[in-house]
Amino acid sequence: YKIQACVNLGPDLTPPVIAATAPANNAFIRYNSTIWQSGFFINEPSECKWSRLDKSFSDMENTMNCPNQVNQINANLDYVCTTELTGIKNDADNKFYFRCKDLPGKPDKDRNVMSTSFPLILKGTKNQLVIEQVGPNGTITGGESVIGVNLVVKTAFGVKDGKAVCAYSLQENDLANYIDMDETNNYLHNQSQFLPQGNYQYFFKCFDAGGNLANASTSFIVKTDTAEPLIARIFRDGSSMEIITNENAECVYSLNSCSYEFNSGTAFNYDVSTSGGFNKKVHLTDWDISKVYNIKCQDLNGKRPRPDKCSVVIQGSEL
Repeated sequence: YKIQACVNLGPDLTPPVIAATAPANNAFIRYNSTIWQSGFFINEPSECKWSRLDKSFSDMENTMNCPNQVNQINANLDYVCTTELTGIKNDADNKFYFRCKDLPGKPDKDRNVMSTSFPLILKGTKNQLVIEQVGPNGTITGGESVIGVNLVVKTAFGVKDGKAVCAYSLQENDLANYIDMDETNNYLHNQSQFLPQGNYQYFFKCFDAGGNLANASTSFIVKTDTAEPLIARIFRDGSSMEIITNENAECVYSLNSCSYEFNSGTAFNYDVSTSGGFNKKVHLTDWDISKVYNIKCQDLNGKRPRPDKCSVVIQGSEL
């Protein structure tokens, strides 16, 4: 294809224009950053300066690196000047002023300079970003071969009181393997995982709008429970029968046979613990010596005997 353009004859009477900056005006800056690399997009070849005070171009103390060759423009046809802004303070609006002068290399009388400064504010972060909570930890049990686990991260401080984007990985130092959590860009971050039995360690990296970084990790065990609860002890206590299971469980009985659905059985009561709750390993019911108790127990993961089997069958005796 062909590009055709016309150039008007006559002197250039227009001063340079700063079209955009990176970072943008009022952007947050990482905590404890005293120097920040910044870029300025200029519409024509220019010489640019900056100062912490609003001054004329000639009085500004700091120069900028400005490429001025035609082959150095970006995709938007802008010339990108760069500089290091210094003296940035935490928890403050750091103000800077910029001016540019066009036609570098031309006599000063032929050059156009910005008559007003271009202002830029960079907001210093008050506190570093903190990960307050991460989980899970300990042992997670379930009755299936693959168990659902919810990874949780809570962030605070930093920019916007801890609003951040968090990512997770099984490898701490390999940044390419970090994946953004499903629920993030907030203060609480969640990620569902479905894991087989094993030991796990997850690593987390969180970034806020100011570029503040926080790291954390968590370790936990996933354990698949495939066994039904066992009866550890059975005894009579006055007019009550008490059975003790080897894990927290729910127990029921039938007076007919072992062939009954678990939900149709008569439920045992839990023993009341000293803390005011229930001890789910101790199960009580009324005792009748003339009856046969066909007992089934189910653990908290739903493991229980087959529909035609019992955990134990108890029949009373006077002996």
